[in-house]
Amino acid sequence: MARGISKDTYDLGGEFFRWEMATTIAGRRIGINPFDQPNVESAKISARKMVTEFQQEGKLPELTPTVQESGMTAYAEFSADSVGHALQNFLAQAQPAESNDKLGSYVSLQAYVQPSSATDEALKELVAKLRDRHKLAITAGY
Repeated sequence: MARGISKDTYDLGGEFFRWEMATTIAGRRIGINPFDQPNVESAKISARKMVTEFQQEGKLPELTPTVQESGMTAYAEFSADSVGHALQNFLAQAQPAESNDKLGSYVSLQAYVQPSSATDEALKELVAKLRDRHKLAITAGY
């Protein structure tokens, strides 16, 4: 693809290949195996279970929230008496990078809300606070 202009319908496939290759090379360069997909098999097993239940029951399984408050709901594998506590317990499991040779945990925040300038600013502030307090890489998006 020259200067962002598609000359052929196959250019999109070429772009996929280019960025998959770039991701592979970048991953190896920073010391991670880009083909190691932890929890992929367990996620597939869970997905198959949910699909089977949907086919049999006509609805997805109901999840039990760990805690609900102020319009927010947290689902976790541990108990918590507030959404803030749930977040603290979750972040306590994360491991910051010990050195340039060892990669640490990262957190991805996904905001399931209507995008807005105010939400952008709130997310930006939250990312900075979490990054500084926990010494973790943080991403955020909608």
